[in-house]
Amino acid sequence: MTSLAEAEAHMARLKSKARDAFVAKDWAAARALYTECLEIHPSAALFSNRAACFVELRLYKEALADADLALERDPTFAKAQFRRGRAYEGLNMLGDALAWDPKRDDEHRDAAERARGTGMR
Repeated sequence: MTSLAEAEAHMARLKSKARDAFVAKDWAAARALYTECLEIHPSAALFSNRAACFVELRLYKEALADADLALERDPTFAKAQFRRGRAYEGLNMLGDALAWDPKRDDEHRDAAERARGTGMR
């Protein structure tokens, strides 16, 4: 059995490797490393980062699922909101990208209605 300090050090190494892969735009490696991190400690930031990898890999359904999981953990997490929007965009669901946030202002609400009226999804 590993100590807490060893587990934290292992997690820090995984996150560092994932971040390095992300910066290097090695999306598949970053996705795999973020997946390992999530198995140890699921967090909004890790789900959001993996969502970004999925977007870059054009795996938009997976990106949307991870962005949703990030937002369940932290509904105010702006990066997760942005990545959710990118996933909707990739899925050609632009009306949903505009409409998902119930706190949006009137301008966004009107834009979402116009998008729905034109058949944008």
